[in-house]
Amino acid sequence: MAYIQKGERGGKILINDGFRYQKNKITNDKIHWRCWRKTCNVFLQTAVFDLEENDSDIQILQVAEHNHADETEMITCSSVKQRMLEVVEANPSKPVRRVYDEVIQD
Repeated sequence: MAYIQKGERGGKILINDGFRYQKNKITNDKIHWRCWRKTCNVFLQTAVFDLEENDSDIQILQVAEHNHADETEMITCSSVKQRMLEVVEANPSKPVRRVYDEVIQD
C-alpha cells in the first residue's frame, strides 16, 4: 500500500513497497515521482490525488525495478522521528524519553 510521508525538509515523500519517491512533476492526469536516490533512475506514476489528504487512495499506474535494496528500515526510523517531532511540538515540556516511549508503543 502506498502512502505519503512528510520529508525531513517539509516536502511530500511517496512510500511504496519499501521505497521512497520524491515528486518530479504533475500533469493533468498523473503525478510523476522519481526514486529519491540519485543513483537510481526509477520513475513511478500515480493518478492525481490530494497530496495534503492523509488517507488518500493512491493508485499506482506504472513502476519499474530499482537497482538497490528496499529501504524499509530507513522508512521506519524516519516515521518514528517524524511522530516524535509532532509530539514534542504539541507538548514541548514533555521529557524526550517519555515521548520516545509513547511513540514506540503505538
